[in-house]
Amino acid sequence: MKLMIVEDDSFMIQLYHNLFKLEGFEVELAKDGLEALDKLKTAEKVPDIILLDIMMPRMDGFEFLRQRNKVDKLKNIPVVVLSNLFSEEDQEKIKKLGAKGFITKSEQDPKELVKKVKEYLPKS
Repeated sequence: MKLMIVEDDSFMIQLYHNLFKLEGFEVELAKDGLEALDKLKTAEKVPDIILLDIMMPRMDGFEFLRQRNKVDKLKNIPVVVLSNLFSEEDQEKIKKLGAKGFITKSEQDPKELVKKVKEYLPKS
């Protein structure tokens, strides 16, 4: 399984990278939505799932979702939003933009995070 993590916090990127690698995932990293889109558009093999932060420089998670929806090869990749900022309004916006779900960073123990992300993977 291939996972892309879009996150601007270098500590969190390392933590998630190591965590998912140990679980057997092939992990691709991007530090913001713009870098993620560039990598995805040119990728030979797109990821099976994207883990997306919302608050990032250059291109935030909302704009990433908007842009992703315009690219045929990307719009069906499940996206799980991982953030600490979830107002009801944000949750509605995230759903309307096509994210499959959201996870609050601060409330997740690492093993639970992996388990939750696996639940959003496409069934083969």
